[in-house]
Amino acid sequence: MCLTILALNTALSSSTFAQPSTLINLSDEQLAETTGQALMSLSYIAPTDKANLETARNGGDKNIGFYKLGMEAELELNTNIKRLQLGCGGVNGSGACDIDIENLSLSGLKLDAKGEPLDMTREERAQSSAKLTNPFIEFAVKNPGSASTREIKGFRVSAEKVVGLMTLGLSNDDTPSYGIRSLSGYLKLASASGTAKTIERPMTQAIGDMTGRISIQNAFPLSSSPRNFVSDKFNLTLYEASVPFSTAPIVVSGSRMSKVNLNATAVIPQIDFAGPLDATINVAGFIPITLGKNVTGKITNLTADITIDESLGMIHKIPVNGNPFSLSLQSQKIQWANAAAPAERGWWMAFENDIKLGDVTPSKGIKIEDALLKQVLPKVNDYLYANYITCNGYSGCLGGDLPITDPINLSGQRVTLPLENLKLGAQSFQPNCYGSLKFC
Repeated sequence: MCLTILALNTALSSSTFAQPSTLINLSDEQLAETTGQALMSLSYIAPTDKANLETARNGGDKNIGFYKLGMEAELELNTNIKRLQLGCGGVNGSGACDIDIENLSLSGLKLDAKGEPLDMTREERAQSSAKLTNPFIEFAVKNPGSASTREIKGFRVSAEKVVGLMTLGLSNDDTPSYGIRSLSGYLKLASASGTAKTIERPMTQAIGDMTGRISIQNAFPLSSSPRNFVSDKFNLTLYEASVPFSTAPIVVSGSRMSKVNLNATAVIPQIDFAGPLDATINVAGFIPITLGKNVTGKITNLTADITIDESLGMIHKIPVNGNPFSLSLQSQKIQWANAAAPAERGWWMAFENDIKLGDVTPSKGIKIEDALLKQVLPKVNDYLYANYITCNGYSGCLGGDLPITDPINLSGQRVTLPLENLKLGAQSFQPNCYGSLKFC
């Protein structure tokens, strides 16, 4: 074996150096016109360089330099990781991990003509690959100009551009299906739209009394002036309603996160209601009369401030379409080159550009809780006082239907609609496996 290598080396040396005529001298002008590309590249950002974001940030380390070794190539990757756990215990405390993700898969991404992500079949996904353009490894070095005191403070693996589909967990279920148990990193979630549907439910006196004013016409000797009424006996049905909404863009950044808070403002166009209502009024100031009616009407233009307390375990699909993506480890807070925010100490996963979650329509109807109705009822009462109900004669108020023909317009009125752990319609995905396996 040694003799063979020696012989091959001798032959190569002879063929290379015995024929100097194969080498051609180039002038400076010819060299200037010659281009080429190396497979590997090395770059350096000094502490004094304007591109050094760590030096520039408030409170940053002024003695950190960055060395980057890059591959000028496109790398394709399809991988499944049963459980990714990094930084468990350690500098950030015991009992948890910096990054803890179950059933992580990375595959190719299917796009339409506009560059928007498309759903893939199981087979399409399993035979596709994510594309990493110009992958690199980077080191953060303290005191880079001193051989005796220089120290590596962190390293980062990344790529200039990533196109792929990352999925987390086994399926998109009604409860958090891990997926992400904890995440240290940076995510920028773009605005997303959806339409929630409320579930039909009763509205009864358990919420509070319904009040307002009523005018009885043609009931001599009674005056037709509006009289106050109070109803502690009603059973209205609030029917299903559609609620279109859009979440505000949000930056999620921190260590060992397990949830994200999304906010949206929505105008509920219309909620229809119907049901029996017994209203008590006083005649001549002291004679109580009970009026019974089957009331119908509609509530319109109610503004809801939606707060969504969403477990990261409900986020299962992240289309990465050109986003610079990185995974790093640092012993102190460091802002890497071109990073939108500094990475905290420990392990850190960052997606630098907007991540589109797609349609965030909840897959199930939303229950209107009593707490929300208790916010709505006083506003309805105010409306029924200012816009009183009219019926013809005393007998006309004793039975039958009482349609409230004018919508109860609550424009400008706001209520808070707290939600949590919504199953998101656009977060369903196909496994990155052939056959029938959920994970492989």
